[in-house]
Amino acid sequence: YDRKSFVNVIVTDNVGISLFINGESYLGHSGLSGDLGHIKVPGNDLTCYCGAAGCLRTLISYMGICREARARIRRIHDGGGSYPLKINEFEGPDYEKGVRLLIEKTLEHDALATDVIYTAATHLGTALATVTGLFNPEHLYIHSLLCEASPIFTEQIKTIIRKNCLELYSRPLQIGFSTYEHYSAAEGTAFFARANFIREILGIASAAPEIRPRSV
Repeated sequence: YDRKSFVNVIVTDNVGISLFINGESYLGHSGLSGDLGHIKVPGNDLTCYCGAAGCLRTLISYMGICREARARIRRIHDGGGSYPLKINEFEGPDYEKGVRLLIEKTLEHDALATDVIYTAATHLGTALATVTGLFNPEHLYIHSLLCEASPIFTEQIKTIIRKNCLELYSRPLQIGFSTYEHYSAAEGTAFFARANFIREILGIASAAPEIRPRSV
């Protein structure tokens, strides 16, 4: 992506973000690029593993989404109702299993599951609108199992970004969605190593291959 600016976001049990600005990876002073999961969300009083309250991660990570599902099912039970899925199906440590159940139910138009994923997309979209406003990237890529809950998850993110960003930034922004693969971290490491090696040896501006995520 020679001279291109783009943002990668991964939402799984954790929330990660990486930035490319004008074709160069931005690692920041700490070497960790940036932080998205610990941005504070107004009105959120949940405690994060970092010790602070209000982190975005508590709402949109797989753990956070499963916690919200458990809370909603518990409220249904407390009100004398029933729900086809059980609370313990959303308990850890395998939160991915619970997220897959919610995606399945969302695709079946279940109201509870749909609203849980819709709410997570709203929180993520709000944060990404801020990222877009700060960096004005050409491309934004979101990687998560949640992308399988299309169009609920994907369209809500697009809507929130367009609603909360200047049209000058949001209209030309290309947003891609793909299901996160477990080998992506290793793949990304190899990508950066190869690009940096070729730049240093050959002295070229950029050797990064074009990334084409699967859109949904």
